[in-house]
Amino acid sequence: MITETEKTITSRLKEVFNEFEVDSFPVDFQKYDFLSPKGCILVRFENSSVKEQQTTTAVNSEETYNFTIFAAFRYRQKHSDTYQFLTQFKTVLNGIEILNKRLVLKKTNFENEINGDLWYSFDVEITLPINDNYEDTSEANQVIGILDKEIKIA
Repeated sequence: MITETEKTITSRLKEVFNEFEVDSFPVDFQKYDFLSPKGCILVRFENSSVKEQQTTTAVNSEETYNFTIFAAFRYRQKHSDTYQFLTQFKTVLNGIEILNKRLVLKKTNFENEINGDLWYSFDVEITLPINDNYEDTSEANQVIGILDKEIKIA
């Protein structure tokens, strides 16, 4: 699900912000340089958490995936020069559909000014279902299976 989620996010951002470099967050950020004269957008998986299981015999739960999306703007003179883009960015991010669920924007931060570029981050999350692929081995299922066989035979 992590891969599918990140691919969907990056694909949508590339589509809308095609003048920016859009990529997965690099392992060594200190060595990262982008060439786009507009800026770059980097997507990073942060963590996931699984909610308590909702059944007793099979895994039927939900997992929430958290990502941080970093956006850098090249050579802005004032922070207010980024506000229009930040508004558009939030509008595009909030509600991206992934596997019939929607991405939710949780937080926006100013991160830093690095070499004249203004960096912002956006925390997003999506909750997707978890279902196991294993046969139900509960005793109740075995009893139901026996009863099904008896009813069909009779």
